[in-house]
Amino acid sequence: MFKVVVIRGIEGFCWENFEFLLSFVSAEKQKRIRNFRSFMDATRCLLGDILVRILLCRVTGLGNSKLEFGVNFYGKPFLANVSGVYFNVSHVGDCVVCAVSDVPVGIDIEVVRSVDVVGVAERFFTFDEQAYVLSASRSVVLQRFFEVWTKKESIMKCHGTSLFESLSSLSVLRVPEMENCFFHRVYNADGFVCYVCLNKDEMPLLEVVDVKWLLEQVRFW
Repeated sequence: MFKVVVIRGIEGFCWENFEFLLSFVSAEKQKRIRNFRSFMDATRCLLGDILVRILLCRVTGLGNSKLEFGVNFYGKPFLANVSGVYFNVSHVGDCVVCAVSDVPVGIDIEVVRSVDVVGVAERFFTFDEQAYVLSASRSVVLQRFFEVWTKKESIMKCHGTSLFESLSSLSVLRVPEMENCFFHRVYNADGFVCYVCLNKDEMPLLEVVDVKWLLEQVRFW
């Protein structure tokens, strides 16, 4: 079991659908979502939570109201009442992604955009990662930068640890060979870079959907 679902086109999400979907998450999560100052930030968080619930209901056969969640020391959520089912969520721009697997999994998605490559790399990348990024031609520097960044985020999220705990000492260029860790680029469209990390060399099933699909899944909850 290893699947990644991508939701695209969330920028036109309306308030009516927002309120409808909000009723399906926990009271605590509702409060957190309503505290966002930006409607888009709140929407991304809400759609990520709903997407997780849809996939976990599919995998476990449980109804949404029967799903029980917990969080680890670093705040990573997990399914508390079913063993052997793992998930992780990421979102950026008009895109929300979720990975579900039978082993711990981490996923991260970013939009390739202008950043202080040298400054960030010197602060958070290992020497071999810096060389990999900064030695590239101008046309591929940003692609390599976000490849390394999303791999770093995905492995930290897979292990359930703090993102900034060991960024500058953990090389994602060497880690797979050392720790039986595999990275898969699972979505590559419209300037997005998305990597998933887990301990199996297996490409996930990929499904790309829209908000209409999401709404249809919860109509009969």
